[in-house]
Amino acid sequence: MLATPLTVCLVVLGRHVERLEFLDVMLGDRPALSPPEIFYQRTLAGDPAEAADVAEEFLKERSLSAYYDEVALQGLRLARADSLRGVVDEGRLNRIRDTVQEIVDDLADHADTRPTGKVTTDSEAAAAVDATDDEESAPEMPMLQVDDLLPAFRAATPILCLAGQGPLDEAAAMMLAQLLGKHGLNARVEGASTLSTQNLFRLETNGAAVICLSYLDASSLAHMRYAVRRLRRKAPKATILLGCWTLERSPEEVREGAKADLLARSLREAVRQCLNAARAIPEETTMVRTAIVA
Repeated sequence: MLATPLTVCLVVLGRHVERLEFLDVMLGDRPALSPPEIFYQRTLAGDPAEAADVAEEFLKERSLSAYYDEVALQGLRLARADSLRGVVDEGRLNRIRDTVQEIVDDLADHADTRPTGKVTTDSEAAAAVDATDDEESAPEMPMLQVDDLLPAFRAATPILCLAGQGPLDEAAAMMLAQLLGKHGLNARVEGASTLSTQNLFRLETNGAAVICLSYLDASSLAHMRYAVRRLRRKAPKATILLGCWTLERSPEEVREGAKADLLARSLREAVRQCLNAARAIPEETTMVRTAIVA
């Protein structure tokens, strides 16, 4: 008779007393690892099925962009940190990218809107929901129709998402491309090898109004500036957006130092900036802006 109430008391103590946290891990129903750590663990093991199942449960209460920003992208940051320490080799990074590709494909049917009326019963997904702030998510981002777009954004794929340096950057670019498509802007993804001299010459940029450069490691300003300079020569009319998913310096300092037009620190922020660039502006608004600049 006393076993259950005593266990509950110990779990509550474990959740609210830092030194007794091990009791919550041992006796509670919460996962021992954080949601990003679990995502990283499963992508590292090449297990997209389990990750996608938990994501499906998570999406009962949160938006797709919230999942990608708060869980998946955070998991990729952990992988990036291990890569910088030399404990994850290139082969494993490629496995993570391929697993993320499968997860993204599995979630292709979900709209990027905040769901209502459903509550997850999965403890792992519930922990991820509790750790996620969805206040600035998809409801503020519209689904643009063709008539809402500027002429430059009416091509088949007006957004080009490029990996800055490696497989993890490409994985983040895949998630960004899918989110853009959910809001009416089709995008295509190219790997990091595209920025080499030989491949950049063959890169098709016709119809690309915005080029999004994806970086999990934003520490090398010289590398980003070099990539932006080469893309300017290849596509002089395109807007270049830097996606710095791990940024420890001033965003404005990095944007100006890299000579980019825009900078985003999250996938949702990148989507918003692309939507703002693509949305048709009334003629009178354009005249007012021109007058202010003059």
